[in-house]
Amino acid sequence: MLVRAGALLTYSVNNAVALKWLHDGGFDMNVFHEMLNDPSMKHSQAAAEMSFRILFALGNGALSTREGASLIGGMFGITGTETNKTQKALQRWGMGALTAGGAAWTATDALTVVHDATQGDSIAQGVATTMLKAAFTYAAYNATKHELNAAHARPMEGPLAQEKPGQLMAGALMAAMVVAGVDAVSD
Repeated sequence: MLVRAGALLTYSVNNAVALKWLHDGGFDMNVFHEMLNDPSMKHSQAAAEMSFRILFALGNGALSTREGASLIGGMFGITGTETNKTQKALQRWGMGALTAGGAAWTATDALTVVHDATQGDSIAQGVATTMLKAAFTYAAYNATKHELNAAHARPMEGPLAQEKPGQLMAGALMAAMVVAGVDAVSD
């Protein structure tokens, strides 16, 4: 129950950030139109950031719904939440959305690195955060792959092999947040 409560808390914080972003007018479909009309670095970065925020919001929303239902089910001794098709679909599609969002998140940083390199600015920190976000995306991809294998009765790796990408995801995400925090403090 503690693990599910922790996961639900994490997803809920992410949902709150997404709702604040939406409330502050962050969602603007014109970003994609502008990118198609003028594929400049500025418009490409804006479209990549919009994509990652939307996909993360969808993935975190699906996963928080699943974790909430599983936590409540566990509290009341209802054990069917792990075999429920809706719960499994929420897990599968939530992880898929986080994987796609991670790819857009990585692209956002990669575009920043390219921009900084063309301007002659230092790219060391940008390369580091891009690599950390790419590691997160790779781990999310592996988690999604395992969810799809389970859903379609395909061969699965053992629990230890499945845990390694999760550890990579958590470590990369924490390191990326530390780098972002240090950068925010130094500004």
